[in-house]
Amino acid sequence: MAAGLAWLLFMSIVALGGPAGAQGSPGTPAAGRVQTERFGGADRYETALAIARSLVSDSGGMSERVVIASGRSWTDAVVAAPLTAPVGGGGYAPLLLSDPRSGLTPAVVAFIEDIGASSAVIVSTTPTQGSAAVPGEVDSQLKSIGV
Repeated sequence: MAAGLAWLLFMSIVALGGPAGAQGSPGTPAAGRVQTERFGGADRYETALAIARSLVSDSGGMSERVVIASGRSWTDAVVAAPLTAPVGGGGYAPLLLSDPRSGLTPAVVAFIEDIGASSAVIVSTTPTQGSAAVPGEVDSQLKSIGV
């Protein structure tokens, strides 16, 4: 992939997705000119967490807020993306995904605690719109860790 895109003068290519979502590798850098990196996990929830870890690591390992969207409604995550932008001199807020059936995974809850987040923005369809909504359980999970 990188060799085929090298003529576009990219400095780097970032591939997002694990084995189920992005097949193959981002490719071999074209004569060392293109740096490639992949963020992935076993599913969309782990992939989002891998991206979030990298984002927060690049900004000192802390983030005051997180943005949470449903892992079943890609439109919620797309609409939520601008909310991750830095506010008031802070770093980017990681975008994390919630499973509509079980809420946040233990790894996501631990990550939110580890980065010292004190607030969360939840972007979701309403529960009456079906099974893609962020469940109310997420509020309880966040409150249990002081967010």
